[in-house]
Amino acid sequence: MRRLFHQRLTAHTPVEVIDRLGSNQNGRRTAGESQSNQPRAGDNQFCASLRRNPENSFSPALGGGDVKIPVEVESHALRPAQPLEKLFHLPRTGDSIDGVDAGSCGSGYVKIPIGAECEVIGGDTRLQGREYKNLPIALTKNLYEWSKIKETYNSNAIEGNTLTEGETALVVEKNITVPGRTINEHLEAINYAHAIDFIKKLASKKSRRAVTLDDILAIHHIILNKIDDEHAGSLRTVAVRILGSAVPRPNYLKVSILMDEFIEWLHSASEHPAKIAADAHLKLVFIHPFVDGNGRTARLLLNLLLLQEGYPLIIIENQRRPAYVNAIENALLHNTTTEYYAFIFQAIEKSLDDYLSAIKESRV
Repeated sequence: MRRLFHQRLTAHTPVEVIDRLGSNQNGRRTAGESQSNQPRAGDNQFCASLRRNPENSFSPALGGGDVKIPVEVESHALRPAQPLEKLFHLPRTGDSIDGVDAGSCGSGYVKIPIGAECEVIGGDTRLQGREYKNLPIALTKNLYEWSKIKETYNSNAIEGNTLTEGETALVVEKNITVPGRTINEHLEAINYAHAIDFIKKLASKKSRRAVTLDDILAIHHIILNKIDDEHAGSLRTVAVRILGSAVPRPNYLKVSILMDEFIEWLHSASEHPAKIAADAHLKLVFIHPFVDGNGRTARLLLNLLLLQEGYPLIIIENQRRPAYVNAIENALLHNTTTEYYAFIFQAIEKSLDDYLSAIKESRV
């Protein structure tokens, strides 16, 4: 299953990213490897096929905030000459597959084939089974609330909030104050959780091409509500320097223009949804449009764009903060994005794995 989603995430990524994620099991390019389109030792069938035919692609499962698992996945190794979209049949909302509307379950359901066990045969990952089963609403709600607490804790911790994950749950779910923690730390937890609820609702109403600057400002306003009302939901009008970063941020006089250009790009981008979300996060971090709350807003935008495409919330873990910060710094300072894409795609993959694990446990 991990390999299947790894393939799904790398379908539209640049060759150098595919090198990073697919050239060997450790996800690192070996010494001496080039970026040619020729198959090379260590390539899996997917990467070799993509290098031969980079125009071949397939779409991720989309629609209504649901997480959808392919109905049936044939082994690409059996027919490597066929276009990938014929080998990976991934339903979109509104598709009819064996008489089942891919969007018929509605929000709050995860669609998964009955008996869809991961089977590895000769290095190939296959999903067995063709019928659908709706997961109970209680389970999907639990998965969402679990992800919300973890994302709230980790995103705030990255910015220096000292609440533990357990304390974050108490504050958000029980409205209990934690001795020794500041008022702002409590508000950061409450606000971030509210912002996640906001983007979840927004994702069910709007597509990426309908997202506006006002939506991003609304996310930022929620984050800083009652913490910094003067700057909440407003573009910065002062210069900023980022402690520990060598990357200069744009002059505040250019921020408004850059954000308009950012929205235009967001509406016109046509690459893989996971790459668009990753790029949006990176671009917003660079523009740094706010006095405070830029990292949290960027991660929420990342999740908004993924939710719109049917992915679950992804969690960038605080324990991986050094790798996260270094990947962003290298991408912005040296224009080397391979490490950054690998980091984001691995986070997406892990969230998918977490959901699949929870689904499997619920069926025992």
